Amino acid sequence: MSKEERPGREEILECQVMWEPDSKKNTQMDRFRAAVGAACGLALESYDDLYHWSVESYSDFWAEFWKFSGIVFSRVYDEVVDTSKGIADVPEWFKGSRLNYAENLLRHKENDRVALYIAREGKEEIVKVTFEELRQEVALFAAAMRKMGVKKGDRVVGYLPNSEHAVEAMLAAASIGAIWSSTSPDFGVNVSGLMATTAESTPRPGASSCLAGVTAPSTPTGCGSAARKSITLYTLNGKKVEVAVKQIIAGKAVEQGGAFSNPETLDLYRDIPELQGF
Repeated sequence: MSKEERPGREEILECQVMWEPDSKKNTQMDRFRAAVGAACGLALESYDDLYHWSVESYSDFWAEFWKFSGIVFSRVYDEVVDTSKGIADVPEWFKGSRLNYAENLLRHKENDRVALYIAREGKEEIVKVTFEELRQEVALFAAAMRKMGVKKGDRVVGYLPNSEHAVEAMLAAASIGAIWSSTSPDFGVNVSGLMATTAESTPRPGASSCLAGVTAPSTPTGCGSAARKSITLYTLNGKKVEVAVKQIIAGKAVEQGGAFSNPETLDLYRDIPELQGF
C-alpha cells in the first residue's frame, strides 16, 4: 500500500478537466459500437444509434457485450434472457452460464495498477492498494474462510466499516461462491444482529452461516456452529473502537474506557500471541 496527501480545498475548487474524448473516436464505447455494427450488420453512426438499438434489441445488445467485454467464464449461457417476460416477471439473465465475480474483478494484468483508493475520516492521506496487493489479501481472506468451513452457497455477513477490508472479504466470499452481505458499525449493534439473523433465516439445506467480526482465537468462530460469538468492542452509540483493541494488544492502558458498552470484551484480546504486532 502507498499513501499520498489529499488535495486541499483550493486545489479541488481550481481543478482542471482531466480527460475528454478526442475527435478520433477511439474510446471503448466507439470500439464496441463498431464491433456491434460489424457483427450485426448495423449502421450505428453515433452513441444515440447504439442506445436506441440496445433498448429495442436488448438481448442482442447484451450478447454482443458479453463477447466484447472478454468476460471470464467456465460455461457460456444458453440464452441471454427470455424477451417474452417483462420486468415484473423477473426474468433470468444469461441462463446456464457459469462464471466467478471475483475472478473477473481481480484479473487485471498490470500488478502495479491501483485497484483501490481509500480515504478515511480524520486522516489526510489516501491509501492506495494495487491489484497485486488486493489479490494477495483476498487469497488470505478466502483461505481463512475455507478453514472455517465456508463453501459454495454459504452466507457470510460482515460487520465492518466501508474500507479495503470490506472489499477484500467480499471478494474472498465471492471467490468461494458464498453469498456476501455486510453492514457498517455506524448502524449500531442491534441492526447488525438483525442482518446476521436475516442472512441465516433461509439458507439452503446444509448451508452454514458466518458472522465476520473482530475475533480472537480464544472464541468459537466455526461457521455452521449453533452458537457464534463476536468479541467486537462497541461504544455506547454502537461503533466499533479499533483503537482500544490495539491499545490492549500493545499492553497499553485504554483511554476513555467509560465510553464502551461492553468493556469486559477487552480482556479477551490480552496475551494472544497471534495478535502481537497487529
